Amino acid sequence: MKPSRSALVVAALVGLALAVPCQAQPSFKKRNSVDKAFLTKVGEAAVKAFRTKPANLELEDFKIALPRPTQQVIDLKMTWSDAAGKRFTSDVRVIIDFAEKDKWKVLDVEYKDNNVARIAGGGKRIESLKAELNR
Repeated sequence: MKPSRSALVVAALVGLALAVPCQAQPSFKKRNSVDKAFLTKVGEAAVKAFRTKPANLELEDFKIALPRPTQQVIDLKMTWSDAAGKRFTSDVRVIIDFAEKDKWKVLDVEYKDNNVARIAGGGKRIESLKAELNR
């Protein structure tokens, strides 16, 4: 019996999925401090959540503010380029509740950039990014 075309396609996709290493996403759930390397991963995850195929992602600057005794606001400035090589700047704001020392929680994520292309499904993307950062 000859294998069907769809069975071969499924087998190829499974093989590809197993061959590509999984990239760990940043999580605030078990954090009690932040460093530049971790914030770079957070910024990359945010840009990738809103833009397709950003390249050359770099953390340009970050600021951490404490507006309340149990709340932290992290402002990230990321630079990246599109497939054509044009450079863009993204501003990411992450608001964190750290009332529980070993279980930080992302309350909100705000994203904006200077790319004129429209971002579709912004609200859903923010919610999925928050869930990912809180896992």
